[in-house]
Amino acid sequence: MRHIALFFVLIFTACRPDAGDRDRQALLRADRDFAAATAREGVDAWVAAFAEDGLQFGAGGAVIRGHDAIRRNMTPFFADPDIRLEWAPSDARLGDGLGYTYGRYRVTRRSPGADSAAVLETGTYLSVWRKSADGWKVEADIGSPDPEG
Repeated sequence: MRHIALFFVLIFTACRPDAGDRDRQALLRADRDFAAATAREGVDAWVAAFAEDGLQFGAGGAVIRGHDAIRRNMTPFFADPDIRLEWAPSDARLGDGLGYTYGRYRVTRRSPGADSAAVLETGTYLSVWRKSADGWKVEADIGSPDPEG
């Protein structure tokens, strides 16, 4: 876990809060577009948003690297039509071609015949992005669930 903490310390110190507002808004838009595409297209959009060698930090500290591994990890989640993942960025910070967004997420499950969805989990996420020729790509993504109440 120390290597994850060190990684994020380096990211936070490399990103400047005074980066141009236009660039900051573009990164926030990339995160919102990622959420909207994932809501529409599921695992395909999730994987497409990541850099080819991007990282996803999973349950129990698992490090999942690359499109194939991320797809294997997330396919069962997105295959359940009653589960919905939603998120929205709160803010973004940028450095030289690198940035991060953070915000809140919510996972819900709709039961057949139910009038409302049951909330399974809420939490905070952090996504590290790298600007590429294809636009912003997720280099690393981690979510931290809220403590159970």
